[in-house]
Amino acid sequence: MITGFNTDVKHKAKVYHVQTEDKGRKNPKIETLVYMGGEILDSFRTTYDNDRETMAEEEIVVLMETQHKKVIKSIKIGKYDTDDDDAVDFLTERDFDQVITDYLAAETSDQSLILEVDNTPPISRGRTNEIRLRTRTTENEAIQGASIRVKLVSSAHRPKVLCQGETDREGTYKATFDIPALQGDDFAVLVQASSDFGTAEFRHLV
Repeated sequence: MITGFNTDVKHKAKVYHVQTEDKGRKNPKIETLVYMGGEILDSFRTTYDNDRETMAEEEIVVLMETQHKKVIKSIKIGKYDTDDDDAVDFLTERDFDQVITDYLAAETSDQSLILEVDNTPPISRGRTNEIRLRTRTTENEAIQGASIRVKLVSSAHRPKVLCQGETDREGTYKATFDIPALQGDDFAVLVQASSDFGTAEFRHLV
């Protein structure tokens, strides 16, 4: 009998439980379930019906492990994130270095996503702002198609998406967004980048 995989994944303020198991030769299917708070949040299934008679147990285990790790990575890059998660994360007041450290500590891949911000004018309230972003791997390869979201966050208001898009073939993205003339001191612009290589972010108080 093939032993399944069970992993608790902590992401931001939530803990997800990922369970992967093989249903057996009579039901040649690999199933991964994502739980949160004891309830099933999502499910993924891969069938190997065509190869069920010839596939060795070691090969099935490889399929299970691959699917299990893929689901875990999807959690780490924010598949189930909500605006409320971003608000909670802002309140933790992690600095950018800590965000990167926390992610790299949990990431098993040899390469990770690096988010860079070109020199731009200060981000200010009451005007249109523009920042140029670049995503690359730790091997300095451009990441095309990385998801970019720029949000306005505050401890007293729900996060507001200012702009979003994807990086081009050079791994770059020009974010243009308006910030209203806000009152109060606890506002920040939060820039998030995510791809198959992981996630990164930075924030700028405004």
